[in-house]
Amino acid sequence: MIIIGIFGGTGSGKTTIVNQILSKFGSGEMLVISQDAYYKDNSEISYEERCLLNYDHPSSIDFELLYTHLKDLKKGFSISQPVYDFKIHNRIKKKNSENFSKKSNNIRGYFNYELSKTQIHIGS
Repeated sequence: MIIIGIFGGTGSGKTTIVNQILSKFGSGEMLVISQDAYYKDNSEISYEERCLLNYDHPSSIDFELLYTHLKDLKKGFSISQPVYDFKIHNRIKKKNSENFSKKSNNIRGYFNYELSKTQIHIGS
């Protein structure tokens, strides 16, 4: 399995690059994980307080869960990826179940460099 991390600022072309990569592979060969799904669960605070959080800061991302999911996918396990709702600034109870049978895993997000700085190697 190959893991490709694509990161950059808002409007920098991450989605365009991901779509170009996807167009070179057959259907079902690549799994795309959006880092947006890994915004931390902030259920313990009110909506008004969640609106004031800085979602552009790396501390807003649950890198521990993302790292665990990447390791599990690399081992061939399924994951239950969180679903983030931008309207309520929080995760919702629904989860996306991903079963990894693909050759590549593409991670799209702004803070991927935070993951790579602290956990360079995602072993099997």
